Amino acid sequence: MNIVEKILARASGKSSVAPDDVVFADVDKVMMHDVSGPGVLKVFDKLKKQGIAVDKLWDPTKVWVAEDHFVPSADKLSAENIVKLSNFTKNYGIEKHFKYGMGQYGICHTLSHEEAMVMPGDVYVGGDSHTNTTGALGAFACGLGHTDVAYVLLNGEIWFKVPETYYFKLNGKLPPHVMAKDFILKIIGDIGNDGGAYNTMQFGGTGIDEMSIESRLTLANMTTEAGAKNGIIESDEKTVQYLKERGSTNASVFRGDADAGEHIKNGVDSKTNLPIISLYGKNKKPFGR
Repeated sequence: MNIVEKILARASGKSSVAPDDVVFADVDKVMMHDVSGPGVLKVFDKLKKQGIAVDKLWDPTKVWVAEDHFVPSADKLSAENIVKLSNFTKNYGIEKHFKYGMGQYGICHTLSHEEAMVMPGDVYVGGDSHTNTTGALGAFACGLGHTDVAYVLLNGEIWFKVPETYYFKLNGKLPPHVMAKDFILKIIGDIGNDGGAYNTMQFGGTGIDEMSIESRLTLANMTTEAGAKNGIIESDEKTVQYLKERGSTNASVFRGDADAGEHIKNGVDSKTNLPIISLYGKNKKPFGR
């Protein structure tokens, strides 16, 4: 199994999974912010009116809230939303509430790795489309809508269809003055802004190994712009060191099986004899030019 399949297999208590399987996976971490959070609260209100218990979360220690989209509040609605979030975190015992103030905290989809709250191998979901960013640490990280986030908060799990994985391999170093952002923009230009629709976009190769964690984060972040379910890069010692420097005491390397893409050799898929950027999965034609 590749890394995403291994993560989802672990999280769903299965020995193995394959693309298109539907699994209920335990979630390790959840994030909301000052735009998605109020939407989740509306779902809670609706459930309460239907007689569904919403008086406690499955695990408040695995949830955090960020204020980053409309801060400082420029209008009444934005200010009210911040108040609602503050009341929510207080009432439900959520201690990780990253309040706006003096610039000490970043934006929602960077806090997860900057504060070392997501580890390699985790299932991490958030109420933001760029939750994918933290997949650069070797986690299955993806954005969810209000109703799905509310379900996770109450139950600690959510269903996924196991995505197929496109594997983009970069060997060697990028040319001078070419950065990770240029690389991912080139990929999106080739495959289109829906080229990754509900698929995983995984990056690997010696060129990725050489990249800084910040550059890897850029790649994973931009998979959203290709419609991908998530972006991911297998963790390594550089990942572990990055997390340790930010306070982690339990970071470890998590990788897919060594033979997950064994039919991909030297940029050619031996099953089709076609040149590829690279592909894991089934029923898909490799990208090629």
